[in-house]
Amino acid sequence: MTNGKIIKFFLIIFFIFINHSYSDNHDIPLELDRQNPDDGFTFADAPNSAAAKYISSLGFKVGANQRPDGSIVFFSAGEGSSSVDNDSPTIHDARYAAYNRAVLKAKEEYVKFLGVRVRTSMSNIIKENTMNNLPPEQIVEKAVNQSIKPEEPGITDKFVKLLNLKLDKELKKEGYDPNSPKEKKQEILKKVVQSNRWKKITEMSGQTTMSGFQILTTFEQKNAGDRPFFTVVGLWSPKLNQLAKAIKSKNFTSLPKGTPAKPVADQIPKKASELIGSFGAKMYVNENGQRVILSYGIGTPLKENRRDLLNNACSQAYTRAVEQIAYFVNESVLYEEKFGEEDVSEDSIKDGNEQYLGVQGKDWYKKVASSAELDPTSFETIILNKGTERESDSAVIPPNPTFNRSACIKVVMWSPSGQTMSNSAKNQMQQNSGSSNSGGSSNKSFAPRQGAAGSRDF
Repeated sequence: MTNGKIIKFFLIIFFIFINHSYSDNHDIPLELDRQNPDDGFTFADAPNSAAAKYISSLGFKVGANQRPDGSIVFFSAGEGSSSVDNDSPTIHDARYAAYNRAVLKAKEEYVKFLGVRVRTSMSNIIKENTMNNLPPEQIVEKAVNQSIKPEEPGITDKFVKLLNLKLDKELKKEGYDPNSPKEKKQEILKKVVQSNRWKKITEMSGQTTMSGFQILTTFEQKNAGDRPFFTVVGLWSPKLNQLAKAIKSKNFTSLPKGTPAKPVADQIPKKASELIGSFGAKMYVNENGQRVILSYGIGTPLKENRRDLLNNACSQAYTRAVEQIAYFVNESVLYEEKFGEEDVSEDSIKDGNEQYLGVQGKDWYKKVASSAELDPTSFETIILNKGTERESDSAVIPPNPTFNRSACIKVVMWSPSGQTMSNSAKNQMQQNSGSSNSGGSSNKSFAPRQGAAGSRDF
């Protein structure tokens, strides 16, 4: 045979051997063994997606962003779900609560950015036991003898009897009789042969005072079969911080002006579908370049077609608008979180049968608390639907196919000029009086809607 034929012969033998060895040692078909490990994986809609995309459209990212001048602006996102569906009589109250849940989550991210304290620990305990188990009554006696050295004679017997009485009561519930033969007792008792227990606890906490954290805009959506939910875009910047401190101190001399824009009344949403989705305090720039705060509040009457209850709802809307300004100006935020996890595997024998148990558990607790305080400050209620037959300091949106309950909207403004006029009025009053006083829907989904957005001159 030529050298070429010899080489070809040995190559054929080699591949036959390799194929035979693979067939002997693999039960999985070759085509399945080579299956793409990425098959079946994909991405679904994630929380805060609407906020992240909006922030990207502004040229920023979620988190801290450094501008060319070295200043830092911080964006965060938060999401909160309504506790009731959109056909509930209390839907607008629930929407306001959902909005505030989302706000607290956005502020939580800012607290984490500033710094949190972290404490964590974990353990893994493995046990194996192939010893013959003692009867429970003997285990009690042995444990008592090892743990106490009584000065009074007979105290050990008293402890053993007392503990065995309690033990017998519990064991009898399982069908265990201490007078039964050993074999019978072992059938009822479960013996753990092997256990593997992993446990972890993590605690995080942080607290800060903040001024000038605003919700730039909101998104509201409802998916079929779910409840309405809000996604908010949180923002902190040096300009917002300066504005908040100016409101708090009532000193506007160092407050930087912005690029003049339209009158603020013209920047408020005109469409009812957009106005009903607008919440919280936002910075705007008026036609004079002054930085002002507009805050949106919402209320819902207890019953329809009752003028007195509608008035109550509008009063509640005003309060909700003002409280959001207080949070913007002077707020303290506390964040606490505790997360415990456990994973246990256990091999045991009961009634002569081997058993395996795998259990996973978790215990999670999170608290985000916010408080605010604001000294006497002047607010102005904006006239809505100006120039129409619905012109008023409130906007009422009746029941509609999306929400089966009326809503009253209030828009409250703080401005340097308004605060100055308020101070002047107080001074004149003091001069004159010589004293001063202080003091039909469906449960279908609805398309995402975006509420009002504050000025981009942040």
